[in-house]
Amino acid sequence: MPLNNLLIRLGAEFAERPFRLLQAYAGTGSDLRDCFRLWKYSRFMATQMDLLDPARGLQDSRGDLLNLAVIRRDMEAMDQLLRGPEGFKQPLELFDKFGYTPVHQAVGWPAGLSTILDAFPHLTDTPPPTGSLGARPIHFACCLGCDETAVLLLAKDCLLDCPGGHAFLLAVQCGHEDVSIRMIAAVVDRRSRLWQLAQQHLPQEKLARVPADRVLDGEATFIAQELENAGVAIPDPLHPTSLATSYITVYHALLSLSIESSMQLNTAEKLYTAGFRDINYPNKDGKSPLACLEDDSPLSNWFISKGATRVDIGEGSTSDIVDAV
Repeated sequence: MPLNNLLIRLGAEFAERPFRLLQAYAGTGSDLRDCFRLWKYSRFMATQMDLLDPARGLQDSRGDLLNLAVIRRDMEAMDQLLRGPEGFKQPLELFDKFGYTPVHQAVGWPAGLSTILDAFPHLTDTPPPTGSLGARPIHFACCLGCDETAVLLLAKDCLLDCPGGHAFLLAVQCGHEDVSIRMIAAVVDRRSRLWQLAQQHLPQEKLARVPADRVLDGEATFIAQELENAGVAIPDPLHPTSLATSYITVYHALLSLSIESSMQLNTAEKLYTAGFRDINYPNKDGKSPLACLEDDSPLSNWFISKGATRVDIGEGSTSDIVDAV
């Protein structure tokens, strides 16, 4: 099919699916979810109008064409754009005018996403566009509850952090339990691989800071820094994310979310079962998770049931953290 005919076909009208999706996520009450809802609406409308503008050159709209083919879940059109004689020659052609890639648009469409990742595996971690909370494709999957998409992206070792937050926190915030469990497993996997790297390269006195009965958590940043000091290259997916650099432990990160107490309890139990046991580890203010909570709250009672105490050693005292816990 000639490119100009493909343009007409893709730009003729919106598929019903995007509008059903918009209706499903309208008015859900979360700023993050509203951001994605508004993004989708503006993306669809702006791309549609640009593609129908006869003054716009076809060569300049190739990224828009591929993105629109993905939005419409049109495998035939997508295959033509990816594999035909007029296929993409330059990496920049994969971006639309907003800076999004087909991987962003393929979230929720596993068959199409798999095809795109086969052709362009590097697109899982392309620099995210401005004005979208810096969201990578995995963050779209977490926000929209697309578990199959998350599986495909995690298989490519995609990065989990972005300026708008960590993928795990976004999945919990948006209430998608299956994806939340998937993200917990991903964090465990990456922390375990970082720990294996540490065991291969660091002396025992450094490793002794981490008890053997738990997943690397409060000491993740320390271990990574020691590896770098030893000249060990850490793969990007294994670098400590904002869970460690901003919150120190996954429990402090969980406390940062405005969610129902039942959801907090459910997630905390899943984290503990997964091996995160640094329940007494202070944050940058020197406070353990329990010390950050009000007395007699459901979550504070949960921490107490696990043996937590109200550690409060003061701001800036985390260098002596091992003695405190």
